[in-house]
Amino acid sequence: MEPEQTLFRWGNDCPLDRIPYGDRIGPQNQLSAFGLRISYDTYRTELTSDASAVHGGDGGESVCGGYGHMLAWLPLATAHRKPIHGRVRVWPGR
Repeated sequence: MEPEQTLFRWGNDCPLDRIPYGDRIGPQNQLSAFGLRISYDTYRTELTSDASAVHGGDGGESVCGGYGHMLAWLPLATAHRKPIHGRVRVWPGR
């Protein structure tokens, strides 16, 4: 069985009457199949095994940059990667 391919982890739709930041009832707040909160806030980024990119947010750029309601949701898209924010220094021994 092939996994479903959608724009967001919850499907292809998003509420275009508001931005995701501060939206407590939007689809981004649904837990994943593993009970995790993934890509729920455009300000929060998620570190993964891919150290060259950040997933799940853009540091709030889309919201504070005034991109509009549709584009503000795109950092929460499954395929979103922001390489410039992905430069994270991991100190040995920590």
